[in-house]
Amino acid sequence: MEEANAIGTAFLKADFLAEPSRGALRESLLDYARTRIVTEEQVKDSKSRKVLLNRMTEAQSRLWPALGQALRDKTLGSYEASMMQAVTEVLDAQTRRNTAAFDRMPPVVTLLLLTIAALSLSVAGHNAGLKGSMSRLRMAEFVLMLAFLMLVILDFDRPQSGFIQLSNAPLISAVEDMEKALNH
Repeated sequence: MEEANAIGTAFLKADFLAEPSRGALRESLLDYARTRIVTEEQVKDSKSRKVLLNRMTEAQSRLWPALGQALRDKTLGSYEASMMQAVTEVLDAQTRRNTAAFDRMPPVVTLLLLTIAALSLSVAGHNAGLKGSMSRLRMAEFVLMLAFLMLVILDFDRPQSGFIQLSNAPLISAVEDMEKALNH
């Protein structure tokens, strides 16, 4: 949502630029926004992720020059500063979203989860042995709870798939709005 808002704000602020700079910057923002809509297919393996990141970087690299061209002959005032801030916020939002989407959990976290689960089950089994009896229902509930907890934690490592996903809906809506504004 944050990235879609940043792109939308920059797109709206570009309305106040003169042509042809307005059209060039708005088209650059639209092209960039399209690359930010990420599907599971685009991040299924490292090669696909690399292609996607290259497309994003290419589209991003056109934003600042388009803004520079638009502001080249202008005296920098409050509008120009806010336009620069809006495009900077688009770039910053991309960095934050990429970090959330593409950074992976260190393998040591998975090892730690498995170790904690194994130790927890060992302690529960040991206590049941000391007691001389074990409630199969409670042990099953404990095992299922541990498994579910581990799945949820590991699911955060896959923001494009799994139970907890990054939604593209705000970006899709922003792209549709920009396309309508540009009569695409």
